[in-house]
Amino acid sequence: MITESFLKDLEKFVLITKKRITSKYSGGRKSLMSGRGLVLKEHRPYTIGDDIRQIDWKVYARTDDLFIRVYEEDKDLTVNLILDSTLSMSYGKSITKYDYAGMISAGILYLALKENERFRYSFIHDSIEMYSLKRGKKHFSQFVSIINKKKPKGRLNLYDSLKQQKNFLKQKSLIVLISDFLFPIEEIEKSLTLLKGNEVKIIRVLDDEEINPSFYGEYELKNKELEKSKKIFLDKNTLNEYKKNLLEHESAIIKICNNLKFEYYSFNTKKPIFDSLYELLQRKH
Repeated sequence: MITESFLKDLEKFVLITKKRITSKYSGGRKSLMSGRGLVLKEHRPYTIGDDIRQIDWKVYARTDDLFIRVYEEDKDLTVNLILDSTLSMSYGKSITKYDYAGMISAGILYLALKENERFRYSFIHDSIEMYSLKRGKKHFSQFVSIINKKKPKGRLNLYDSLKQQKNFLKQKSLIVLISDFLFPIEEIEKSLTLLKGNEVKIIRVLDDEEINPSFYGEYELKNKELEKSKKIFLDKNTLNEYKKNLLEHESAIIKICNNLKFEYYSFNTKKPIFDSLYELLQRKH
């Protein structure tokens, strides 16, 4: 749940982090989250009075001549946030994956708000709930209200959901997709390929018990989405095999993201939320 206390801390976090990152990467991009805020248009010879931060030193190393980078600003930047709100995201004790993903989402949209960028958010489960592309504080407040009332439900067909999303992406956008990605690798690859051509951040959220199970013995596992259960016996060998499969699954997702030139992040709900948000922001593109 997104509380007033979290929102106050988020405001402080953005103020501090924005100054730190803007200082570190001065002369880089217009926005912390917008990705292609500035698009390289051309190079031209350096003349006295030009901003020396725009000198392309790689070109200088090749030619011994000074050239500056000329950028064309994208006038209509958009942020598209897609949040998995299926039953599997309801897993967790102290905090569910859905609540953690919700706070990550709030952080991203708050940054878009502060950059005066238009943003759209949608919830995907057994259907898709998409909200209008707008900008402003009222739009952000609506998101907070909706996510606090919403309960995870149903199961997800990732491919169909993203295919519907694609119909609304009329231009290159920043797309942020948050899920536990507990799907077959083939489905993930087929689905993510639909987003090719955009700047995409893939964010995986898992509970600590899913990453490092601490239980042994006989258990009945229940799949909430499929409404099925299965009795299993867990010992050290079984858990080691599980961890191996989980690692291989993640490695396959990372490979897919690398091939598509997407950014990939993985967060454990045990990790402090603002540490995760900072990791999202501090990576230089």
